[in-house]
Amino acid sequence: MRALFALRSLPNLISLSRLVLAAAFIAADGNETRIVIVMVALATDYLDGWLARRSRSMTRAGALLDPFADRVFVLVGVSVNVAILNVAFDAVNKSYEVVIPRDAVAGTPKEYVDQVMQHTLGYIAMLPSTDDVVAIWTS
Repeated sequence: MRALFALRSLPNLISLSRLVLAAAFIAADGNETRIVIVMVALATDYLDGWLARRSRSMTRAGALLDPFADRVFVLVGVSVNVAILNVAFDAVNKSYEVVIPRDAVAGTPKEYVDQVMQHTLGYIAMLPSTDDVVAIWTS
């Protein structure tokens, strides 16, 4: 119960907002909207730490949540062409189970992304849809 209370502090809520911003980044149409979302995410990354230090409300939950939210936001904006393969293999090599929502990554050309998902990532990671992930989280 104490951990749940810690998540409700303002700095932690600001950190959590980056998860919402990551979802907005996926859903956004156009580069201008995505640029604004990235700028807001950068501002929240600075603001959550500054507020936690200033109000002396630093928590263990916040220390774990902040870098997690950063990584989620960064990985959402990364394409299959650039880093998803490397991140997935690094995680598997460290004994993590990898979940990559198929519809939350991008790349070009689309045929390449489909082939990488089927013939490479499909062997080392679970590839559900974002709807499947949300359904599991909310069940």
